[in-house]
Amino acid sequence: MLFPQFNNYRYLLDLSGVWKFKPDPQKEGEQKKWYEGFESNIDIAVPGSWNEQLEELGLLNFVGAAWYNHKVYIPKEFSDKKVWLRIGSADYYSKLWINGKFVGENKVGFLPFEFDISSFITPGREAEITLLVNSE
Repeated sequence: MLFPQFNNYRYLLDLSGVWKFKPDPQKEGEQKKWYEGFESNIDIAVPGSWNEQLEELGLLNFVGAAWYNHKVYIPKEFSDKKVWLRIGSADYYSKLWINGKFVGENKVGFLPFEFDISSFITPGREAEITLLVNSE
């Protein structure tokens, strides 16, 4: 499988790590605007499966909606560049927001997908990434 490569012409910023996580079994997150940020004391490793990581919270067999949130500093070197956010896989349906603004949705599970986020970020500043994933 081909992955983006760091070189003289392309910068990479790895977003793997610990993200905030919030299950949404009632599917109320969009109505309550969780894409503008949400409170949660649950952390999750990304990439990874909530079923395997959060078994102690009763999520071993959870199928439904859940939210991920992460803040990241966007390097100044990204100025005047096209910036893509690539997600290796989210099963099945997902929606992406950057700084509370809707970027796009993906309706295919198990495969990588990406969005051009150039117009949603400001290099030299922090960006808040929020992802809704529905595994139904």
